[in-house]
Amino acid sequence: VGVGGGEGGDNGNKMLTLLPLSRVRTIMKQCPDISALSQESIFLITRATELFIELMTRESYDIMEEKYKSNQSERTSQIIYKDLASVVDKYDCLVFLSDIVPQKITVREYYKLLQEEEEEENKENGNEKET
Repeated sequence: VGVGGGEGGDNGNKMLTLLPLSRVRTIMKQCPDISALSQESIFLITRATELFIELMTRESYDIMEEKYKSNQSERTSQIIYKDLASVVDKYDCLVFLSDIVPQKITVREYYKLLQEEEEEENKENGNEKET
């Protein structure tokens, strides 16, 4: 279970979480739609966050292991940004993170994408004028 990073109250939640419950409570209170927070809801959000972090870490580690199996000289014990971005690309359920953790591209690739988008726009605008 956990080291206990938060204030769990009377029900013993303190020892079941790694993230501090008080910080999660503070973050949740920032939402104007939330008027009242129960200890149970704070605990559940905290545990869900911890499980999400664990999933991302495990999947990133698996990708890192696969990547470096063939090339032992580049082996590292650190998960890098590219591994996290690969996890986001790999799973459809993580598509909501694609804007936050995108695959890195070079400036040349970016300009090429912009040029392709402009060409598509010009084709669409040209087709609309003909009809």
